[in-house]
Parts: sequence; C-alpha cells; structure tokens
Amino acid sequence: MSDSLMYGGARLKIDGYSEVLRDLYLAGADSDDLKAITRPLAERIAATGRALAPKKSGRLAASIKPKNSRVSVTVRTPARVKYAPVRHWGKDGHSGTHFLSKAEETHRAATYAGIEAGIDRLLQKRNL
Repeated sequence: MSDSLMYGGARLKIDGYSEVLRDLYLAGADSDDLKAITRPLAERIAATGRALAPKKSGRLAASIKPKNSRVSVTVRTPARVKYAPVRHWGKDGHSGTHFLSKAEETHRAATYAGIEAGIDRLLQKRNL
C-alpha cells in the first residue's frame, strides 16, 4: 500500500509509510512519540510559508499553522481565511504564488531525512 501526498499539481507516493507508522504505534510508540517526529518538520515548512505568503495585511501569513499529526507532515490555513487558496493557486487555478508548495519544496529533503531519523530514534527507543 502507498500513501499519496499532493504538492503543487503532482502527487508523491511513499510506499510503506503508513505501515511503518502503524507498526511503530502497535509496537508501543504513542501518539506523542509520532507527533514529535512530524510537528517540528511541519513547523519549518509553516515558517517558510509565512515568509513567502503575500503580505497585504499579514493575516494570511499569520494564519499558516502546522497540523499536529502523528501520521503526516501537514501545514494548513484555517477555513475562515477564505482567500488563502486563491492567493496560493490563483483565480485560474495555476497563476498564484504557490507559496506553500514552494515552502514544502524548500524543505522536502530535510523533511524526508527528519522522518527517517525520527523513525530510527523510535526504533532504538523501543529496541526494535
């Protein structure tokens, strides 16, 4: 089974990612252990997204937050900031600034390395 991740207009597939996280969870890693892997990685992407976001009032940049998830590295803007998708994708769906996609792309290699290092730490912690 593979997990699909969307960025820009492409879909990334990572074979076995959810199975590894599930197995770690079943082996005794709790949600906080898994969130300790994903949260710092998402925070880096969110910080870069805030720096790249168009700034008229600063509300859009301030709304960019990392999601606290045990299974994914996710950055979001709340639904109340209705213009965020238009600023990101553009009115026509492709002419926007793509600020969150650029932030993710900037940190992609470090995100994968961080996930790998975090999983290795959990495996050592659980003697697996």
